[in-house]
Formats: sequence, C-alpha cells, structure tokens
Amino acid sequence: MIDQRTKRVIENLIENNCVSRTALLSKLSLTNNQLNYAIEKLNDIFIDNHKPTIQLKNDLIMLSTQSAQFSIDFLQDGAVFKNYELNTEERKRYILFMLYYYVNDFLSVNHFLSSMSISKSTFMNDLKKLGAELKLKNIKIEYSRKIGYHLVGRESEIRYDVLERILKDLNSQEFDFFYRYFLAHEKIAYKDQLKLKISKYLKKYELQLPENRSNELYYAILLNIPRMAAEGLFQYDETDLALIKELKEYRLSGELLKELVAIDNQYAQMFVAGLILSSGNGIPNAHFSDHRLIHFLTNQSLTRFESLMGIEMDNRKFIYEQLYTHIRPAFYRILFNLPIVNVLHEKIIQEYRNIYQITKEVMQFFKPIVGKDIPEQEISFITLYFASILQDCSLNLKRNQCKAVIVCQSGVGSSVILQKELKALFPGISFLGPYSVSDLLQLEDDFQLIFTTVSDIQFAKLHKPVYKVNPIMTDEERIQLVRDVNGNDSLQTQDLQSLMTIIRNHSSIDDEKLLEKELTKFMFHQSSARIPPEIKKAPEILGLMDLLTTETILIEEDSPSWQQSVKQLGQILYETGCIENSYISAIIDNLNKHGPFMVISEGIALLHAKPETGVKKLGAALSVFKKALDFMGKPISLLFMISAVDSYQHIGVIENIVKICESDSLLRDLKCCSSNLDVYLILQEFLLPEAKGLLSTVDF
Repeated sequence: MIDQRTKRVIENLIENNCVSRTALLSKLSLTNNQLNYAIEKLNDIFIDNHKPTIQLKNDLIMLSTQSAQFSIDFLQDGAVFKNYELNTEERKRYILFMLYYYVNDFLSVNHFLSSMSISKSTFMNDLKKLGAELKLKNIKIEYSRKIGYHLVGRESEIRYDVLERILKDLNSQEFDFFYRYFLAHEKIAYKDQLKLKISKYLKKYELQLPENRSNELYYAILLNIPRMAAEGLFQYDETDLALIKELKEYRLSGELLKELVAIDNQYAQMFVAGLILSSGNGIPNAHFSDHRLIHFLTNQSLTRFESLMGIEMDNRKFIYEQLYTHIRPAFYRILFNLPIVNVLHEKIIQEYRNIYQITKEVMQFFKPIVGKDIPEQEISFITLYFASILQDCSLNLKRNQCKAVIVCQSGVGSSVILQKELKALFPGISFLGPYSVSDLLQLEDDFQLIFTTVSDIQFAKLHKPVYKVNPIMTDEERIQLVRDVNGNDSLQTQDLQSLMTIIRNHSSIDDEKLLEKELTKFMFHQSSARIPPEIKKAPEILGLMDLLTTETILIEEDSPSWQQSVKQLGQILYETGCIENSYISAIIDNLNKHGPFMVISEGIALLHAKPETGVKKLGAALSVFKKALDFMGKPISLLFMISAVDSYQHIGVIENIVKICESDSLLRDLKCCSSNLDVYLILQEFLLPEAKGLLSTVDF
C-alpha cells in the first residue's frame, strides 16, 4: 500500500533521479523516519515488480532510469488505486463528495466504511472534523432513518463550497490523483464519456479553454450530474437567463446535457453555461452576443485606471485585449456566484499592495451592474494585469544558442508577469510559450530548459533541466533562480565549448583536459556569485505627503475658470522645477479633446499628461475650492496635478489620492480650512496618522 506521502517522494525522485536527503526532507517537510518508511514502501513495490530499488549513498538518494519509467507508468495506471491508502484530508474529502454526489441515495455508515475500507471509529472521527469545517460555511451533516446521512443548508452555499474545494484542490495539484481515485473507486457513471463530449462540443462551437480550466469544468459537471437531475435544486434569476440564452455556451450546455444524461432543465443548462463562461473564452474579437456589455466593462476599467494613475497607454489596444480575457469570465463568476481560487492572492497583495488598492477603487463601478460585491480574489487577478502594464521590463531578446520553454497554466495575467520576469532576468535566453503540459510534450522546437509554475512527473520524459518558479517572485526567489540557472551544467558546457574554441584559435594548449577542468571550476564560482543588476530592491515608493508642501497647496475662495485653475497649479509645479510649460498646455489640450475624463471621483479631479510632454521630475500640487469649481460641467472641490516621470514611480501618490476619494468627511474638513497649512496638517493626519503633530522643516 502507498499513501500520499509515499507518492510525493517518488514523484520528486522521478523529477530528479539523484537528490540529497537533506534537500528532500526540507522540500517535503518530512522527518527522517517518515522518509525512510516511504522509501521502504517503494522498494517493496520495486522488488515485487523486479525493478532496481532506490539506492542510498551517504546523503544521496538515487533512483534508476528503469525504476523511474516504471513509476511513471505505475502512477498513471488505474491499478495503483487498489494499493492506495487515504490520509485524513483525503478521507474527509471522500465523505463530502459521497454526501454531495449521492443526493438521491440512502447513505448509511456501512456505505462509507465499505467505500473507504476504514474502521467505524476512524469514520466517526473524520465525520466530526468535516462537520466542524462545514459548520463555518453554514452547512450541516445530519442523519435520519428515512434518507440516511445528508447535507443540510442553502443549496447555493453547499454548491459554492464544493466547487471552491474542487478549484483549490486542482490548483494545489496534491488532489488531482485523489479525484481520479474517487471516480474509479465509486465507479462514477459518464466519467469517460464526459471528457470526450466536452471536447467535442467545445470544438463544435469554436470555443477554447486552458487545460487546467477544462479539468476543473470536467469535475464540476461530473460531480453535479445527480443534483442537476434532481428537481428544484438549481434556481436562477430569469433576467440572467435572458442575458445568456443567445450565447454559444448556453446552447452548448443544452446539447451536452441532453446527449450525456438526458437532462432538459434550463436551470441546469444555465449552471453548466455559467461554468464554461467563468472558465475562459474571453476573446476580444469574437462575435458573442454579450460583446457590447463586456467591451463596456473592459473599456471602463481601463479608462478609469488610466485616469486614476495619471497615465495614457501607447499600447492600449494590446492592454485592452489582455484585460478583456479576464473581465468576461470574471463577470460571469460574479453573476452566477461561482467561486474563484487565486492561489497568488496573498502574494499579489504583498508584492503589489499599491496597485491592488488602486485596482480595488477601479472596480467599484462593477458593483451596481452585477448587484454584488466584487470578491477580493477577482480584484487581485485584475491587479496582475495592471501590474504587467506598469512593470518596466525590456522585451528585446538576443536570439542565441539557448532556448527555454515556459509552462504556466495560471492564466493570461500571471503568464504575462512571468514572461517579463524571466526575460528581464535572462536576456541571453530565448523563451518559448507559455505552454500547457500537454502542449509541451508535443512541442517540436529544440530547447534546453523548462521554467514551470506546475509540477508534473511527465517532465522527466524530456530529460531537460526543470526550474519550478512562482508567477510572482520575491527578490530572494529571483536571486536563487539566477544562481540555479547560471550554475546549470548543460549551459556551462555550451559556454565552455565556445570559450575553448576561441582559445584554440588564438593560442596553443598544452593540456586541454586540465584547462577545461580549471575553466569549469572558475565558471561555476562566477555564476554562483554573480547576480545581475536587474535584481535589486525596488526603490521606496513615495506618497502624496512626500511631495506636497504648504507652498504647493492653494486655497481658492472664489472659483476661477477651469482653464485658469489648471494654469495656476501648473505654475506651482513649473516654479518648483517639476515641469515645463508644455506640460500645462498638454493637459488643457487633452481636456478640450476628451472632456472631463480626469474627474476620478465625485468632487475630485486628477490632472496629468504623458511624461514626454514636459515632465522633469516627480511632483504634486493641490487646489482646494471653498466654492465648487465648474470643471467642464462637473463640480470639483479638490483639484490635484501630478507630474509623473514614468508609469510606476508615483503609484504611492495615487494610492493616497484613492484613499482621499473614499472619505466624504475628509472632503468636508478640507473645504473648511482657512490656510494651506491647515490643509497640509489634515492630510498628514489622515494619510500618516503616526506623524500627527509633526511638520517637515521643508514647509517653513
């Protein structure tokens, strides 16, 4: 029998046939005894199948090529399920899925004991733990003599919890094996036909899904088939039906359900359509009937981001298309109350805190359209797109002897971020992709390296160095990755041979082998110590109070014309050496051409133009109007002007201005100020409460 721990050990040995015990213990968070026990289990299997056992030599653990290939086949063969022992987490998931799937069946204790081959005490303990988890989601597990064990709660909340678990499990990659185990062990109907039919109908309707989304869709439909067949469990608003009934996804869902399980239920059809819509197909140039709506949402998001950031994008069409691919599925996830699992959520907030706060403000206009709050994980996904816009990475490549492929299945946004990261770190490498695992295995291009966000034992078939990376890397992760890649033997061999050729052409060599040995030693130490200049701590992000002084604040008792107000603020920045006069003219020209698009919130406007129109350095100025300024037909009380030198350096300033936009009481307090010093102190206390009572000497 093997368990999840043993499976993880052999999967890691397949990826790297020779690994140190210390590294494996650290990577898998195991004790020495746990690792030894796993190795013993695996060696028993190898002995039974006449394969070489795992060898231990000093600190090294070694797996032969023959045993590695056997292990790949063994793990992918359904026979492994007969020799698999569930751990506690897997047993809890098994119980939940039985309760969810067998909605019309009577489930007794014996059904669970028989399915999982466990004792009654183990089952009762697992049931108690699962019940405690579900209670936090307003879901209960109850038993009655009439219907046996069953789930109690709002159907939408039960379904949301199960779907969320599916997404989390499949994103973590730890549970993919378990899902195949559950389907095989329970002999779930339609499991073989469903994948083929999903592929068939996607092709018929010319729709495409990323590989991981297709996998999620497969399990979500399969586990919901009995519930879709049951009467009254699926209910949706009729207005939502009107919105999607002309879409390809809705027609596809109807045909799929009728052919697969003879379900003719418009609400079940809407559910499956919602799953497909939330999984992808956000193609900007596709002629979907909802294109006008999604175009409006995307364009509004992008325009609002530009206005808040005080930037104008030169490659707006490309950025729009990238954003559209996420806005469409995000809209339907929110509309149909479908979960999203963003495994990068915490890391995005940590690495892009300022952009996240600005994106949160950008997405506020969604709420009245969908009638629901925007989940934070949706906001962090869109933050990735905006971060990729602002990230200043050179995309110019030197097409030389080394090629690498990128395998990333986390979505377009994280793929864009990862590509830019890798191209900036390794300008001497040509990158292909990103690809899915299946696409990579069929790739005909020659390449030397694999950079991947996912682990897959099938990489072993390619016999290439594999580097596991996060789509968003910390400075420490970047440094370690550069060291790992620079120290790669295959790359060093290429460089060494090129260097030896040059030496041979210009000198005579007494002992080539000795020279190669010395050069190899030298190159290894150089590559391990060398960190490229691109990897450095980001400069401290400046906030509004780092730029504002009492001299850059105006209080207007009487409202002049909007043109005069722009010129007055511009004059302040001109006199402080931040801009040329051409910058002021560019702002006025933009407003005359596009209207009051620089109004970013009720009563607040942010003046800006492109850096190349006359910006010399980062600066900010503010006018406070006692009587609202008529800004091209919109009443304005606060008028900011910023001079941004690039798309990123002023992001802290924008985050502060967004925070100001969210406070009605602050706006009232500022309008009551009688001096620019009062304005400064109120803003300081609001934005920097820890600095209350302090005033920089630069303001005197």
